[in-house]
Amino acid sequence: MELGSNFDLDVNDLYFKPNNVMDYMSGYETVWFDYGRSAIKSIKIPQGKKILLPEFICESVINCFPVDDIVFYKVQADFCIDFDDLFSKINKNIGIIYVCHYFGYLQDKEKLQLCKKMADEYGFIMIEDITQSLFSVCEIIGDIAVASLRKWLPTPQGAVLCMHKGDMKRKKVRIPREVSSNNASTVGMLLKKLYLDKQYDTNRMYRDIFTCCEEQVDRQNEIYGMSEFAGFLMKCVNTKTIIKRRKENADQLKRYLDCKGIGMRAFSNNECPLVYPIRVTDRDEFRRYLMTNNIYCAVHWPFDGCQPDDRKMARKNAEELISLPIDQRYGSKEIAYLCEIIDKYEAKLQ
Repeated sequence: MELGSNFDLDVNDLYFKPNNVMDYMSGYETVWFDYGRSAIKSIKIPQGKKILLPEFICESVINCFPVDDIVFYKVQADFCIDFDDLFSKINKNIGIIYVCHYFGYLQDKEKLQLCKKMADEYGFIMIEDITQSLFSVCEIIGDIAVASLRKWLPTPQGAVLCMHKGDMKRKKVRIPREVSSNNASTVGMLLKKLYLDKQYDTNRMYRDIFTCCEEQVDRQNEIYGMSEFAGFLMKCVNTKTIIKRRKENADQLKRYLDCKGIGMRAFSNNECPLVYPIRVTDRDEFRRYLMTNNIYCAVHWPFDGCQPDDRKMARKNAEELISLPIDQRYGSKEIAYLCEIIDKYEAKLQ
């Protein structure tokens, strides 16, 4: 049994399904890109203005903005925005505020609405990163929302920029003229499926392909649209099934972790988890232990070194957080296996 890491792709499952991703996003005006960073880079940045970013954020987002213009605001240990700190840094010199929902948890709606009101008064842009909360309540509060789909689905690429109906003409967004041709990781997903089904020993091959593809994405500076094939894959998943399975898996895992005294805050009924994050004292050792049992967990995120003195929580998260897999590939049997392996870990987790 293997849990986590990149998705595999089953060709027998590739047919249009009801309640697919395109249906799910149909209430908004959308532009589809190859990757999330392309979607962010398509937004025109006000010149001579500061960019307010949460201290806990992926390096690929930071790299979308001029580093000298970035000001970080605080994020609390429970992944809630420190709105007092955020509001204290809003002034006429701000051009963009970037807010993020983490792991499926939603930020405080009333305070986000207040932030949007301030954006309207001061004339800055409020970007809402819904990558990790995409299948929680689909409600956009900011001027523009962006999301990467690769974290949720078996697709080689796919990201969306969305806004309320009628806003697209008023917002200065660069629409990609070229479509990305990079679908190489599709081969990796197909090879992973063959490996998991024990048809061929393609483990090393698909891992090398995934690594190569991510390196290529990191080198890309161009803004491309999403390929037709990735768009087809968006129509081959039922979002209601995804949401239901993820919630069930997270609930099962949380019951076990609560008994161990290491559970994080619960997801509410209207929140769909991307992963299940926990804090571990010796995270790297624990992660290596899980890998020896074929459980591959992401780290959100390795610290990038940007303005370290202003990002204490980001550094703490980089040292302690690990993201346990609870996605739609798995059911009760797989989550039970995950709990069993954690239970056999001899060192103290907290």
